[in-house]
Amino acid sequence: MPRNIYLSGRINRAMPLGDYTFATITASIDVKKYHNQPFVLSGNVRLVQGPGTAHLWARIDRPGRKLGFSDNMDTRPIISKDWSRYEITETVDDDALEFFFGCFLNGKGKLMVDNLELKVKEEGKWKTVYSNTFESDAPGTFPPSMSGAGQPEYNTIVTAEEASEGKHSVIIESTDHFTVYKPLFARYCKPGDHIKKALGSGLSAVVPLALYGTVANTWPAGDKERLSTLKRHLENVPTTPDADIAVRTGGIIITWNVFQHFYPYFDVVEADWEMAFKTAIGESFLDQSPADYLRTLRRLTAQLKDGHANVYRAEAKVNEAYAPPIAWELIENKLVITKVGDNDLPMKPGDIVTAINDIPIEQFFEEIYSNISAATTGWLQFRANSSSLYGPANSSMIVKFLDDQNSKKQVTLRRSLTLREFHQLGEGANEPIRTAMDGIYYISKASIEQIREKFPDLEKAKAIICDLRGYPNTNHEIISHFLHENDTSKRWMRVPQIIYPDQENITGYVEMGWQMKRKKPHLGAKIFFLIDGSAISYAESFMGFIEHYNLATIVGQPSAGTNGNVNRFDIPGGYSISWTGMKVFKHDGSPLHGVGILPDVYVQKTIQGVRENRDEFLEKAIELATQYVLKTK
Repeated sequence: MPRNIYLSGRINRAMPLGDYTFATITASIDVKKYHNQPFVLSGNVRLVQGPGTAHLWARIDRPGRKLGFSDNMDTRPIISKDWSRYEITETVDDDALEFFFGCFLNGKGKLMVDNLELKVKEEGKWKTVYSNTFESDAPGTFPPSMSGAGQPEYNTIVTAEEASEGKHSVIIESTDHFTVYKPLFARYCKPGDHIKKALGSGLSAVVPLALYGTVANTWPAGDKERLSTLKRHLENVPTTPDADIAVRTGGIIITWNVFQHFYPYFDVVEADWEMAFKTAIGESFLDQSPADYLRTLRRLTAQLKDGHANVYRAEAKVNEAYAPPIAWELIENKLVITKVGDNDLPMKPGDIVTAINDIPIEQFFEEIYSNISAATTGWLQFRANSSSLYGPANSSMIVKFLDDQNSKKQVTLRRSLTLREFHQLGEGANEPIRTAMDGIYYISKASIEQIREKFPDLEKAKAIICDLRGYPNTNHEIISHFLHENDTSKRWMRVPQIIYPDQENITGYVEMGWQMKRKKPHLGAKIFFLIDGSAISYAESFMGFIEHYNLATIVGQPSAGTNGNVNRFDIPGGYSISWTGMKVFKHDGSPLHGVGILPDVYVQKTIQGVRENRDEFLEKAIELATQYVLKTK
């Protein structure tokens, strides 16, 4: 896609620019006074032309840039060519700050939208808090009453040619936007360059890597009529994985090849990729449903040992995105309940699970692990802890467990929480920056704006504990206030330049860093960082500076060992696959993938600590910080 860090192109040929991702019109309002109130977002929409789809969308932002309610009609896209009114209904989050909403075109096509309206129920009555019929917007321009986003392959204008109500509406339409790619790298294939690959049984394939051509086509020109016939035929081929074995095997072949030619860590991970292909092809013949095929794809990508690798199917993502009101973790080699969000349940933190649906824990998790791609055991277990709870809405699981008196008990848990509610389970109302002890400050999930507000206090601090368990809150700028010198590391991120199959003769790498500069005020306190297996990607970029420049004492457990911008591709059947497209090293050039950032002081959770509601990682950091403060008095 244009402006993406990853790019592919056929050189010297006018090619469509980008993948026609989406284009949107956007509005927003402050909703702090509408907490816990029902709302209805509605609009008149028609899809004039496909194959893309039209969507209303709504998103609520919570404090700390956390995501609240979100719906973009992924599972119910608008495909009707007739004007109809569509709605998104829910309740405003209890800590909502701002409500963003609008309409977008996904893919190629053309939509028309009119009469966008947002209503909120206040004191038992519906109140219109936003309404736009575009009647005051001048035709032929981007609607000045809205903001927008998308790729340059789209036109978004107000029109007076047609409307569902009044005289004006808005058109969002993909356009034929072309570019001519020049060679992407200094080296490129020339006519005569070819590969020869053995196919087995004495057969080989000899394939040219460059062809002569004009600005319109390769030479000699193909038969356009036969090509058109083929395209029409392909449009009628069923693309659901349970409809045709060819769809399933085709998806496996596409997936395997993308990684075979572009996954950058085969020199690091131990993966028998050819055997993984054979196994996946065999399993695809036995798959009976989209869910079966999803598991096959996940087992295939699990062989990559890439924490970013995952397979999603839009429908499955919605239908199976529910969890019971508990959380658990593997602690002291036992599956331990760590959170309980329903006071009526006969279990509490510290209880030990012995069986799930009458399946022993080790056997139950063996299947879970086989579907997860992970570079370290920390990330594998972090993903497994939550994935083992997911399932369809209101489905049940029978859990046998031992309480703190070692009494055997059993409970049937229902998956009643959305993923958003599940991830909020047990979230406290603690301040993002607070005093842990006299002279010791604790920073957890604070935005950089919140950190700046506290600079006067942090400058006086004797010790600062930063919690980087999980994903940072876009706050890496704080590193600049820890640095003793400007960052000089410029090549820890490397994007491979590939022009040959099978990653042979890689032409080089685009090398990058963050080049961070020192900033005032300098925070000269003793710094501690908490990490564990949930610290992945951006968190590891963050921690790479902390480790390399020796800016802090690192407390906890190794990070996920997976960093680098995520790349994505789709295969037939509505499956989307993500993975790591670049090689990321530590700043000294040593491996990061599968290693992670290692703590200076290791901490293990204990069952007793869970029962006593203690954060043993934070306790250790406070203990170390207190020792430092006492020594410096």
